[in-house]
Amino acid sequence: MSESQMHYRIKINDMTCEHCVSSVTKAAMAVNSVQSIDVDLALGEAEVFGGLPHEVINAINEAGYPALPIAEVPESCPVEPSDKPVNETTEQKLTEQKPTLNKESSYIILIDDMTCSSCVSTVEKAILSVSGVIDGSVNLLEKTAWVTGGDAQEVINAIVDQGYMAKLQEKSTAKMTSYYHIAIDDMTCSSCVSTVEKAILSVSDVTEGSVNLLEKTAQVLGGDPQSVVNAIIDQGYSAHLIEQSRQNNNYQLQILSLNQNPVNQSDKDPLVNQITNLLTQQDQVFNAKFLPVAEGLESNNIIELQITTQLPPAQLLVLLKKANIEANINEQYEDPYLEQARQSKIEIKRSWQRAGLASFVGASLMLGEHLDWFPELSRGTSFLGMSSQVFWFGIALICLFTMWFSGRNYYLTAIKQAKHLSSNMDTLVALGTSAAWLSSMLIIIDPEFIPGGGGHLYLDAGVIILAFLQFGHALEIKAKRTTSASIASIVELAPKTARVVVDDVQVTLPVSLLQMGDKIRVKPGERIPIDGTIIEGTSTVDESMLTGEPLAVKKEVNDIITGGTINKSGSFVFVVNKMGEDTTLSQIINMVKQAQMTKPAIGRLVDKIASVFVPIVISISIISFIAWFFLGPEPHLAYALTAGIAVLVIACPCALGLATPIAIMMGTSRAAQLNILIKNSDALQTASTLTHVVVDKTGTLTQGKPTVTDIILNPLLKSMDENKLIQLAATLETGSEHPLAEAILKAAADRSIETLPIEHFLAVEG
Repeated sequence: MSESQMHYRIKINDMTCEHCVSSVTKAAMAVNSVQSIDVDLALGEAEVFGGLPHEVINAINEAGYPALPIAEVPESCPVEPSDKPVNETTEQKLTEQKPTLNKESSYIILIDDMTCSSCVSTVEKAILSVSGVIDGSVNLLEKTAWVTGGDAQEVINAIVDQGYMAKLQEKSTAKMTSYYHIAIDDMTCSSCVSTVEKAILSVSDVTEGSVNLLEKTAQVLGGDPQSVVNAIIDQGYSAHLIEQSRQNNNYQLQILSLNQNPVNQSDKDPLVNQITNLLTQQDQVFNAKFLPVAEGLESNNIIELQITTQLPPAQLLVLLKKANIEANINEQYEDPYLEQARQSKIEIKRSWQRAGLASFVGASLMLGEHLDWFPELSRGTSFLGMSSQVFWFGIALICLFTMWFSGRNYYLTAIKQAKHLSSNMDTLVALGTSAAWLSSMLIIIDPEFIPGGGGHLYLDAGVIILAFLQFGHALEIKAKRTTSASIASIVELAPKTARVVVDDVQVTLPVSLLQMGDKIRVKPGERIPIDGTIIEGTSTVDESMLTGEPLAVKKEVNDIITGGTINKSGSFVFVVNKMGEDTTLSQIINMVKQAQMTKPAIGRLVDKIASVFVPIVISISIISFIAWFFLGPEPHLAYALTAGIAVLVIACPCALGLATPIAIMMGTSRAAQLNILIKNSDALQTASTLTHVVVDKTGTLTQGKPTVTDIILNPLLKSMDENKLIQLAATLETGSEHPLAEAILKAAADRSIETLPIEHFLAVEG
């Protein structure tokens, strides 16, 4: 069929008026061979005669209207016979080609709208019709096509021309199995959470998305991260992708000594020349420049350089050490939990300041009115040489300043939400407090606005509400710090530096700069910095942080060790075999984070309620205004405004969206502090109904460290007391590395019992 004879339908989104219809028609008619187009605004569809579908769709998309093909699906599913019979030569050719398929030239295409085997046959024929395509296999259930050979875009165009929406599946998203995190500002309530989660899940290919109100982050699986960020921003929230720590070729080098002598500022130029000459022999792209000396540290004998090199950090330090230059590489990775702690302290201080001012102003107004310090508001009344209206107008200005100082974050967020035709709890706060102030201003301007002595001022209510909200905000941040501390305590299990061995030379390096294959030496009593495999030496390792096993586990060459565990006895060297998010400790941390991100049934219920709470309250306020305006007594406007404002003022300090998330976060965090890992918050809610707990393993409920609890003397040793027996036992265990030996030695130390001399000690393992 020629292009001019083609007849097909297209789905068009975002059309709202005849102007949109005109723009779509103009864009389609500009495509070559298009004869006519009939646009149905009500259905959001267009019937096109002529032209290639994919070209028309692209033209409409460029005009700003998302367009999709509409597949012509038959009522029944007959598989149409091929246009031409496959002769033996063609069949033999295909058979010969298939065993030699190049997997690297294969790609996956995602196809929508396929419903039957007839669709599969049509799509496969379209794929095989493209020049260069060797093979094309369509999966109806997964709605995908595996194609080998040919140009991917031409294959997509051929499928679209048959009426099926198609796109290339990117390799990065096709195999995406890990979560990524997005930082989101301005969220204040569960209504915000609901809005953001809907925006995340609306992005193509996103399979999971959960939002943490307290941490102000989102955990997302699937989809394009930047598209998710853009979708959140479109809802009026500031968002950015949280980058995982990654290594680059830029380091901060700190020179400590030269030829075992302290360095000084006069050594700068010759030292840089020496380092440059030394390292450019190993790395052609090496570059170095001075870093300015921090104020107050000019007298310190330290020179810092910013260097660029492709050399591994450990090898860099070893080369300098062999040249008698003692140096360190500064830690450039900042623990996010330390940054969170700093930001939390600043936020808490601001919240206390805002709450303090609002409380002072609000309490002063309430106390003054209660003790009759302030004049009654009426025309002609004077106070301190001024009319009462002028006095209360001044009080209103003070309250306005207080409201802006203590609650401007609520007003700014509400304005931002309004620009995006959305709302949240901040909208209620802004409306309620603003309505209280505006209604008070109406009464100050016209004291007889509500006759019969109903002219009560709500100035104190507006600022007191903000005082309570800021006080609650401070408590919220404090709770958030507590939850973050539980994860930080897990992070602190691993040391920050490691001893790296290169060419029998040992240097100290930040753990964040370690690379796969680095050899790390661990001494007795030290924590193991990262996961790896022992290649030299033997020891026993305390793995109670992972397994709860109270006894140390023997480790030999080729045994796996885990970062954060404790080396109890011998020294050994291991090679790094896991990095970053792949380490066991990182996976534990991610498990805790994911547990905090998940919502139990009660949390999901709160989100549903909060998503409609704000619109419902605003609707009730409007209905109250209308009812009092048309059905209430005179003056209608005064009573209607009072009723509508009262609804907003009462509803705005709603804790619904805050109490439940805090309870969930505190529960999972407290569990993490007690070494209880909760994989899903549903388990936390279910735990409240438990009546029995069954423990399946000896040692699970122990402290993880054996101790001497009782001393039972043999009746034959009547002449020996307990202290003498402990002295003999501790003496025998002096040279032993066994955990039970440590328990006996500790019992002797607790009783201040000294051990006796011992000779010819021999420890037999096993």
